[in-house]
Amino acid sequence: MQLGIYVDNAPSGVMQLAELQKVREFNADILRAMETYRKASVRANDIEKETSADQIAPEHKVSIDGYEDRLGSLVERVHRLRYDQVVELYRYLAAELRQQAEGEAERGRSKLAALLSEAAVAAEEQQERFARIWTLCKPHMKV
Repeated sequence: MQLGIYVDNAPSGVMQLAELQKVREFNADILRAMETYRKASVRANDIEKETSADQIAPEHKVSIDGYEDRLGSLVERVHRLRYDQVVELYRYLAAELRQQAEGEAERGRSKLAALLSEAAVAAEEQQERFARIWTLCKPHMKV
């Protein structure tokens, strides 16, 4: 995946490649955290065998249709979107993580709920970063 240089109106004149790389690395961290959550959730469901069937979370998928064993490819496609669309992606991700955190809290899984809340905050921070990136890039793009 190539990084681009975007010129802004700030005195520095150029958004540093390092800043874009940090954002992409953070995105990879979020994907790894989501995978860790998925695995932890599956383990938690295995441990809680005494819970009635109607209280157990639905089975978690291990892949996304069309991207089986190709999450890197999915990430590449997402990051080829215009940055305002990536902002929306993180908005939805943050909302979903908050909803999951609330559900886990209601089930009494406070540690998992706290971690999901932290992940939601991280997604919101990424949303804000991409909004700033979009603000920098928008004047130089055909919209």
